[in-house]
Amino acid sequence: MKEPTPAKALVQPLPASNTKKEPNGIDNVMTLQNGKKIANLWKKSAEKA
Repeated sequence: MKEPTPAKALVQPLPASNTKKEPNGIDNVMTLQNGKKIANLWKKSAEKA
């Protein structure tokens, strides 16, 4: 169960970098949702490994 932690590390920088470009927050939410999808992909690849 080492993979979920890097997934979180991967998710967190996305909203931060996006907030600098788009302060309206709408794209920030989209980035968070994409981050969750990436985290799920990490989990799936971890289960296959």
